[in-house]
Amino acid sequence: MTAKTEGAAMALRIAVGIVGGYALACAVAIWISYVLPLARADAVLTGQLISFIVYAGAVLWVFAVRSALRATVGISLAILAFSALAWLCAPAISA
Repeated sequence: MTAKTEGAAMALRIAVGIVGGYALACAVAIWISYVLPLARADAVLTGQLISFIVYAGAVLWVFAVRSALRATVGISLAILAFSALAWLCAPAISA
């Protein structure tokens, strides 16, 4: 790899870690707030607290995998999975 390619891969990892980690943490927090059998405020607070751990883990994982492409695909699939779970677990909105 050339220095230019390595720099681009590092920039991609940083962007995926920041943006993708944030999106994953949000999706996990929303899903957790729906599935916990607590009062709404307690479930949301617990989801937000757990999201800090998820965000840190996502950023660490992005730099632990072999390639930037694998990091991008992995974070994207996790975001998609937890967003789908949150959507499926969302309560029905009554008008």
